[in-house]
Amino acid sequence: MLSIEESIELLQNTHKIQVQRNLTRLSFGNYDECRSLLERAFLYCDKSVKKFDFLPEYEEVVKWLVDNEGKGLLLMGKPGLGKSVIATGVIPAIFHNRLRKVLKPIPAEEIPLKIETIIKQPFYCLDDIGTESKVNDFGEKYEGFNRIVNESETRFKLLIVTTNLNPNQLLDRYGERTMDRLRRLCKLVKLDGESKRW
Repeated sequence: MLSIEESIELLQNTHKIQVQRNLTRLSFGNYDECRSLLERAFLYCDKSVKKFDFLPEYEEVVKWLVDNEGKGLLLMGKPGLGKSVIATGVIPAIFHNRLRKVLKPIPAEEIPLKIETIIKQPFYCLDDIGTESKVNDFGEKYEGFNRIVNESETRFKLLIVTTNLNPNQLLDRYGERTMDRLRRLCKLVKLDGESKRW
């Protein structure tokens, strides 16, 4: 009689059936290194910023950079607080610098036109979820974001997302199943306060 561990190994190695959840565990350095990386990359990626304003919520992003605990990142909040700069500039720069991996950010409005290409990416980085239209697949319309979240969970792919929607708006748009998966897949960082663009 095989142990349960031996059965799992046999299923995965011999029969190619994935039964274990393998989380994408990442660390980009210690706290001080990650805070410095965040600040330097932010200033370089957003040339409109003359002085970096470390918002209290950025503390959670630094902690995620130190140890993502196998989760992606969901940056949620009002416009003008740096969500897109972090997701589409800072994190891809740190990924490349520390891991030599390319994390390609996708604006949410491109989801309906590029869903098949997006699904093939090794990581998912989606900016401004909630602004995209539904995917129209030969007359059948569906939420492309739901499919990406499903793929992220099924294929164990890291998911980084920004949105101006609040949790209730996300629930109304994408449904309970996707929200439940987002809770499992991503660390939520809520950014509050007034826009830093003025």
